[in-house]
Amino acid sequence: MKVSLFLFALLFCHQLWPQTDPDFEHYQIDIHGERTNLFDIIEHVEIIPLEETENSLLKLADNYFKTPLGFAIPQTKKIFLFHENGEFHRVIDNSGNGPNEYANISSSWYKDGHIELFSGLSRKLQKYTLNGELKETITAKYSKNIIGGSMHPFENGYVFQPLDPSPNNKAELSLVFTDLELNQIGDIGLKSPPHPFPLNLGKRFTLLNTGELIYRRVLSEGAFLVDLNHLTPYLNFDYGNDWIWKNPKNTSSIKVASKAIFGEKGFFEVIPNFSESFITFTFYHSNRTTTKGILDRSTKEYFNLRVRKSDRSVLEMNFIKWENHRLVASMHTSELENILSNLNPNQYIIRGNLTPSDFKYSENPVLLKIKFK
Repeated sequence: MKVSLFLFALLFCHQLWPQTDPDFEHYQIDIHGERTNLFDIIEHVEIIPLEETENSLLKLADNYFKTPLGFAIPQTKKIFLFHENGEFHRVIDNSGNGPNEYANISSSWYKDGHIELFSGLSRKLQKYTLNGELKETITAKYSKNIIGGSMHPFENGYVFQPLDPSPNNKAELSLVFTDLELNQIGDIGLKSPPHPFPLNLGKRFTLLNTGELIYRRVLSEGAFLVDLNHLTPYLNFDYGNDWIWKNPKNTSSIKVASKAIFGEKGFFEVIPNFSESFITFTFYHSNRTTTKGILDRSTKEYFNLRVRKSDRSVLEMNFIKWENHRLVASMHTSELENILSNLNPNQYIIRGNLTPSDFKYSENPVLLKIKFK
């Protein structure tokens, strides 16, 4: 397998790219360009208030998936289940160290009539009914030296990203494939060393409507299509010198990387959300701020977004995922007024036949499903 020196220079992680692979998309992202007001490019928003009860108190949501009854919002050790209009259904809360308990929630999803929960620390995959009843616990059979991170169903089994507890390793085991019983059936290794900083923000996998599964490595500029035999280059972002890992010296050790994250001007992580038409970005800067952007894949136009409240302070909003050509996002209910004041009444709808005054003082966040112009 030959290495393209041009592509080698583009990628921070020094991933090997076969010359025989098809062309992939490449975008230059300039975070210093003119900013576009988020509200100016919104066509319509569905607002879903999340019912607040003693059992459904939530932080700002950063994960979400659909179920036949509505949707689920996984958080650190719980999965909250809601109906379509935001009415609370129940919570899956089975954390602990027992035989049928889990230490953490690495990933979760709905599949074949069950909510499935993967705990990398407990080496378990559990299946629950929509009423929260545990139906099955599957214990991992892959190597005990592997700590599982983000997982996703793949073909007749699963694929997951191992978390490497040894940053001084000279090679990275990038993906592990299992069957339905968590027997390891394959893996993909990368010849380049893993990033020394043990950061794992954001989701690693995105399933497109085309059925293609996208994988994004930790602290990297590229994304890949997943195959059982190899990773096919899918797209690459060139963030320029604002990407602090552009300087290879910053990855020489965990100490140097840590110093770069908090000491250098620029950003150290980017969380993209992929769809066939758009890609949104959340940039994590070394000064502990975040900024956002959106890319129109049809025109290759990139827009830095201005997401501010009426008092000019930053409006806290999490971009979660794309669903049916809308971006699912989460924000605090107390800040909803800043959205509504910038939209016409025909540009939004509130689920559940509610008005803003009905949930104005709720401590739970709201979900937004945003359609862009």
